[in-house]
Amino acid sequence: MEGRIKTQKGFIQIPILIAIIISAMVASGIVYGGVEYNKISQLVNEAEKLSKEEKYDEAINKLESAKSGWVINILGVKKQKIINEIENNKKLFEDKSEYTQGLEEFNKGNWEKSKELLSKVSEIFPHYQDAKSKIEEAQNKIMNEKINEAINKAKTDIQNQQTKQPIENSPLLQNNPTEQSNEITSADLQKILPYIGQIYCSAQDAYGDEIYSEGSASLLAGKGNGAFILTNYHVIEPIIGDYRANCFFSLSKETSATIGLYELDIQHILWGFNNYIDFAVIKIVSAVPGDFKSTPLDSLSSDELSSIPSCPIKMPLGSPVAVIGYPATTKSRIDFKNQLGEEESGLMSNKTVTTGIISSQDSNPIANGYPDVNYFVSAKIDKGNSGGLAFSKYNGQLCILGVPTWVEQGYFENMGVVQSSHNILNF
Repeated sequence: MEGRIKTQKGFIQIPILIAIIISAMVASGIVYGGVEYNKISQLVNEAEKLSKEEKYDEAINKLESAKSGWVINILGVKKQKIINEIENNKKLFEDKSEYTQGLEEFNKGNWEKSKELLSKVSEIFPHYQDAKSKIEEAQNKIMNEKINEAINKAKTDIQNQQTKQPIENSPLLQNNPTEQSNEITSADLQKILPYIGQIYCSAQDAYGDEIYSEGSASLLAGKGNGAFILTNYHVIEPIIGDYRANCFFSLSKETSATIGLYELDIQHILWGFNNYIDFAVIKIVSAVPGDFKSTPLDSLSSDELSSIPSCPIKMPLGSPVAVIGYPATTKSRIDFKNQLGEEESGLMSNKTVTTGIISSQDSNPIANGYPDVNYFVSAKIDKGNSGGLAFSKYNGQLCILGVPTWVEQGYFENMGVVQSSHNILNF
């Protein structure tokens, strides 16, 4: 009968038997392969979930199991994707380790090590922006430590100077009392004038309009130990917070045409500002190239200025005062070429010395925890003098009185206010 399987001596013919066996194998293989595929998909999904939970090592184990499946190896299903995900999770695992160690070093105060570790974190890590923020914070900490180190060195130098020769017990005064004079002479000032310079700042407001600020500043520098300037915080306050802002410090020597122009780091500042003190210490980051003939940073020194001690706490009334700075009252018109080579003219303040006496004492700083009074002086102080230096003499020895900072307005008279150097150094 047609349609029946042909037999020979009671056996199914061999070709037909082989076909039946292969069909059965294929059918069972498809079923098993489907199960295996679902298992792999589940492993991949579990790995993705673990990765989102930042359990990268567990995710890697899941993916390795998925990669070893026979469906993956024979058919190549999702194989490259799984391999890529394994590598991705390995990188995330490293990032997490660097990030965690970086935070630990940050909390220990190891800023440099923290920066080194956090800088290795890649952009694919979920906390990449946090790592960047911590790097910036660590950099600020490093900069503040360097500034504090410079300030402490300045304090130590002044204290050593006063220890070597206390100004109240000057041997010259003891041996030749009639020869001592508290008059501040031109010769006294010549050695300190070159260290008082001018600071210029510019920025843009929210509307794109230019903001300008200028004042005076003094150089704090020792060869090879970094260079800083001391000024008033209110001089730079108008441009603080604008990352497009620029500040420059210029120095000039009265004995020559040499001018030094330097760029300042206004993103990392040591400052104090309240009703009794107002100062900022800013690092010089580079000498501006060109025709300014600036002294290289590693050669900058203010040894002559730093050798002058601070005046004693609570100087007597009537003591002499000399204020050095760049007031608005002594501006001169100058001609110059702009960046386009075009001729322009403008006003620039000149270095100025005004003299007078300590007229009165403002005792509020002492009442509020500062070691010294501030001083009302008869020496003229104007806008632009802020951030300069004021000097006095005690027992015939020149001393740093402080920083001209405020002007007190009366009904018919104005009086300049000098904040004591002791209050700044002890901030």
